[in-house]
Amino acid sequence: MFVDVHCHIDQYGDYEMVNMKNVKVVVGAAMDYHSGEKLLSMAQENKSIYACLGIHPEYREHYRQMDMVKRQIYENRENIIAVGEVGLAHYSIDELDETCKRKAYEESLYILEEFVRIAKDIKKPIVLHAIEDSAYDAIRLLDQYGVESALFHWFEGDEKALGMIVERGYYVSVSPDVMYNRRYDDFVNMIPIGNIVFESDGPWEYEGRRGMPDMIVEIAKHLSIRRGISLEEIEKAAYENSCSLFGVIF
Repeated sequence: MFVDVHCHIDQYGDYEMVNMKNVKVVVGAAMDYHSGEKLLSMAQENKSIYACLGIHPEYREHYRQMDMVKRQIYENRENIIAVGEVGLAHYSIDELDETCKRKAYEESLYILEEFVRIAKDIKKPIVLHAIEDSAYDAIRLLDQYGVESALFHWFEGDEKALGMIVERGYYVSVSPDVMYNRRYDDFVNMIPIGNIVFESDGPWEYEGRRGMPDMIVEIAKHLSIRRGISLEEIEKAAYENSCSLFGVIF
């Protein structure tokens, strides 16, 4: 059984057209308050869809929704599977001057700390957007608040950061980019099978191909060949890891 642990399924427009062939579950990650409302509705209508609530860190204009999203999470704590997508700004601040970049990053760090605190309080996993070296700040906050379950989605960083993630028993989701990007493929090859889960991050495009949940089956086949293990073994491991990450038997 396959689980897509990270997909912006509310962003497709007509989700009935989303290809979920061979995928048992899709975990929808919110971008902001309104995205979260749509995901909650979708999860209520479709038992194969689970909702996460949060504010995507690259959309800093949505930080003003923090109080709304906080209430949204607490009011729906029994209806969500995790807090996310949350994390630290990276791409959206890359071209700012150093002073503005530091200020924007610190703002996203403050918002992330709020979400980490909430995840700990409601005893839910957290889904993180923590690019490259920002993983160290994310790990520091997870340690500070004692968050036990976390997903570093589409993470690619250095070996030391990966080691810290693995040591804490957190998970790293592998995206379809592994089939198109040799450097990322090499990084993924360092992730222990016990910490791997799969994501589409749809509707993000890969080489012009729109991301869909069914692409995680292709990811599994790719890893099976790269690692010289059976497809059944990688499928079983990723499924069990997904269940462990979210504390749910799908």
